[in-house]
Amino acid sequence: MFKSFAISALLLSSTAFGFDFSQAEALFAKRGEGDRVANVAAARAAYQSAQAQTSGAEKVFAIQRLNRLDFYEALLVNDKENKKRIFQGCIDRSEALVPNSVEFYYWKAVCVAEWSDANGILASLTRSGEVESLLLKGRAIDARLEGGGFDRVLAFVYLKVPAINPFGPTRDLNKALASANAAIASQAYPGEADPTTSTGDYFFNAYDVKAQILRAMGHRDEAITVAKEAISRIEQGDLPVGREPETLLMLNDLKNTLAEVSK
Repeated sequence: MFKSFAISALLLSSTAFGFDFSQAEALFAKRGEGDRVANVAAARAAYQSAQAQTSGAEKVFAIQRLNRLDFYEALLVNDKENKKRIFQGCIDRSEALVPNSVEFYYWKAVCVAEWSDANGILASLTRSGEVESLLLKGRAIDARLEGGGFDRVLAFVYLKVPAINPFGPTRDLNKALASANAAIASQAYPGEADPTTSTGDYFFNAYDVKAQILRAMGHRDEAITVAKEAISRIEQGDLPVGREPETLLMLNDLKNTLAEVSK
C-alpha cells in the first residue's frame, strides 16, 4: 500500500566527524554501479562496523546511512520476503536512535510502513495508526527533516488508506494534497551536505504522490503535468547531489504513475 517514500538526504557531511568514515563513504558512493546488491552489502558491512565503534552524532550518521542502504536495496529487489527481512532490520536499527528525537520518529515510521507494506494490506492497516502518530510527532519537532519527509510520507498515507479504517487514519485527499504541497515546499534540514538540492522539491517521490492524489481528485490534466515536469527534470539531469542512484530509480515509478494518471 505504501510506496518507497523515504529516499533520503545525505544528512550531515561525514567530514564533520572525528571517526574516519572515508572507506564506508567510498563504498556508499558506489551503490549505483556494477553489481548494486553486492555494493550495498559491502557498504552496509562498513557502516555496521562504524555503528559498533561510535556514539552520539556519529552513531546517528551510521544508522541513517544503513537505513538509506536498506531503502535503496529494497528498490532493487522484487520479492516480499527479502523486503520483510530488510525492513525488520531497519526497524530494529532505528530503535537505537535517541528516543523521541526527530530522527527516531522519521526512521521508525518509514521502516514500519515499508515493513507493513511487504507484509500485505492487513499489516499496513493495523500499523497505520502507529505510523501516523510517529510522523505527526516528528513533524512537530522539525518538519524539514529529509526535505519535508514527514509530510511526504503523510501524503502517501492519507492517499492510500481506505475510507474506513478501524486501525488509524482514513483516506483524506485534501489532507494528502496539503501534505504533498508542504513536502515540496520544504526548506532543507540544517546541516545537510548539499542544502541546495536537499529542499523538498528535489525529493521526486513527492511529485509522484502529488500526481496520484490529483488524479484521485479528478484533476487528470494537472496530474499529468506534475508527473511530466518531474520526469523532464530528472531526464535533463536536474538531480539531487548524493541521491542520484535513488532518483534515477524513481524515474521508473514516475513513468508508471504518468501512465496510470493518463488513463
